[in-house]
Amino acid sequence: MRILSVLAFCICVASSALAQKVTLTLTSETPEIAAGKIILVNVVMKNSSSREIRCDIFKQNELDFNYQYVVLYEDGQPVPRIALKWPILSNTYGCFVAPGEATTGSGGIISQHFDFSRPGTYTIQASRSVIVDGATETIKSNTITVTVLPPPEASESQK
Repeated sequence: MRILSVLAFCICVASSALAQKVTLTLTSETPEIAAGKIILVNVVMKNSSSREIRCDIFKQNELDFNYQYVVLYEDGQPVPRIALKWPILSNTYGCFVAPGEATTGSGGIISQHFDFSRPGTYTIQASRSVIVDGATETIKSNTITVTVLPPPEASESQK
């Protein structure tokens, strides 16, 4: 039993050390936007390890799906994905980020894939699996908030 406890402690220490070597920073140029407008997100991966890491991009209809996105409405419920009504367009780009460097950013148009039609506050977080020094871990970004405002005609009619 004592060996299992030590092993569990070592795994936790290794995981937190890996999380410090690679960080994800999520931003949006539009933290407040009218309903129906495009919502863009940007994810920057910083490599603080001593080796280069992969930062491949898999764009599918203008969003990088090498990241997993958690989008929640203000009540904490997951926001439904949008069923795409057009052909899926995808591009893959290989890349590496050197030690001490960061990517120029990825992400894309998240509002094409998640339903932001209800006015209110949404939280978004991105995550991604990375391999550093032979260990794989899912790294999570910070959480951002995007506020969707009612359309102008809706707020005018409420006066």
